[in-house]
This record gives sequence, C-alpha cells and structure tokens, in this order.
Amino acid sequence: YTKLVIMTAVPLIVPLLIWLYLRFIRRDADANAKAFVTSIQFLELILGAVTLVCFQTFACAKFDNGHRYLMAQLNLRCDGPTHHYYEAWSSVMIVVYPAGVPLTMWLALFWNREEIKRVMEIVKQRVETGIECSAINVLDEENNTNATLRALAPLYDKYEPKAWWYGVFSIYVRLLETAF
Repeated sequence: YTKLVIMTAVPLIVPLLIWLYLRFIRRDADANAKAFVTSIQFLELILGAVTLVCFQTFACAKFDNGHRYLMAQLNLRCDGPTHHYYEAWSSVMIVVYPAGVPLTMWLALFWNREEIKRVMEIVKQRVETGIECSAINVLDEENNTNATLRALAPLYDKYEPKAWWYGVFSIYVRLLETAF
C-alpha cells in the first residue's frame, strides 16, 4: 500500500511545489500559466504508471485457505478493513488521474481550440505545399508566447485542425491498452 500512496499522493504535491518555486523563488509573473503547463506535462508522463497502480488495488486472488490476497503483493489480504480503505483511496485516485488528468487536458484544448485550429490550418497548408512544419514552428514565427498552446502541442500537432481533441482520445486508448 505504500507504493499506492506514494505514487498517487506525491504527484499531486509536485504541481504545488512547481507553482511555489515559480511564484516565490523565481518571482515569475506568469507563474500560474507556467505551473499549469508544467504540471500537465508531468502528470501526462506518469499517468499510465499511476493508473496501473490504482487498478492493481482491486486485483485480488482467492487461495485455498479461503482468504483473498492482493495480486500485486501477496502478503496483503484483501478481506480486511485496511484493504477496503485503500480501495476507497484508489477509487478517488482513479477519478483524479485516469479521469481527471485527460479531462483537464481536454478542457485546456477546448478553451484554445479556435487558436489551435488556426495554427493547424497554417501547418496543413504548408505541409500540402511540401514545406515541413509543426505547430511549434508556426507559434515561433508568430512570436506566440501562449504557454498552454506550446505545452499541449504534442496533443494536437499530429492531427487535422478539426481533430484538436484527438490527442486526449489517444491518451485514453493508451490507458486502456496498458493499465487495465
């Protein structure tokens, strides 16, 4: 259970630490946006592993002695109140991580979808004429400093302008393939 708590609680503290560092040590005026972007990237990085650990809490096997044991750690019984507490913890963390992190990414994309579509139309036009281009190239050329657009570019850069949401869908597909 220690692994479960560490892998689910510590990543929730990291965004706060990032924000505190940017806000009070670097005294960055744009600390909120930069902390949000960095946190989203960090949470996307660990999402698969955290999701897997959360779902492992529910994987128990019944043995000949009549007791159920946690498959991830066979010395832990699934029958007692301690396990039920960690199942509740995992349930909350499933809402936070595999549901909440991609939803937050989708909302960030949704709020910026018109700008994403505009940038991706430029990328599409250039690629059709044989010029290699990416969303970051366009943002650099325009001196666009929108940290959210830059950070989320890997989620929308590979797709048609109207498919700005597809990167989040692919995250769910990867979670289904790896964490269940």
